[in-house]
Amino acid sequence: MQRADSASPAAVQAYVERVYGPRIPESQFRAIGRYDSSTGRLVGDVTPASIDSLVLAGCGHPDYSAVRAPALVIYAVVDSAPQVFPLWARLDRAQRTAARRYTTFLQHWAAAERTRVARELPHSRVLELHGANHYVFASHPRAVSEAMRAFLSTPLPRQGRPVGWLRTRCGRRSSSSPSPTRSQRVAVKLSNRSSIP
Repeated sequence: MQRADSASPAAVQAYVERVYGPRIPESQFRAIGRYDSSTGRLVGDVTPASIDSLVLAGCGHPDYSAVRAPALVIYAVVDSAPQVFPLWARLDRAQRTAARRYTTFLQHWAAAERTRVARELPHSRVLELHGANHYVFASHPRAVSEAMRAFLSTPLPRQGRPVGWLRTRCGRRSSSSPSPTRSQRVAVKLSNRSSIP
């Protein structure tokens, strides 16, 4: 991050979109960042890094089998390394090799998690969005809205009766849509903000 990238919430938003892919609402940057009242420049995070670490440590292995309520699960499915690495075109051969290796690891991990959810939440509804990013509601607003409306309008089952399994897959975006962006692992909190000039 260069000095100009931290000049304002809008500048931080543009930086994250350029480097990581998704266009995150500026209001989120205002909510998670502290900005100098006189210059508007980003000066740090609202939440201490220690809290972020605790949150990440606590979300690694959820006990899906403990869920007793109906559930809607929405996945941003990683299809390619350029989807995960928006600056793919700028990477050299060694960097692309490393990016492909990481993407393969991410795809296997995500597939295993989807399998685990299917096993432990057999009556959930699942929406898999190919070409989506972490902000599925922004990258695929219609599909997410339709899935949420359908889920929320479904009557709760009577005791002992399953909701039923629904698996929906959305294909890749059309060529007229913006290219897919980073999925599953968007670094919303900018790393090392303490080193911002």
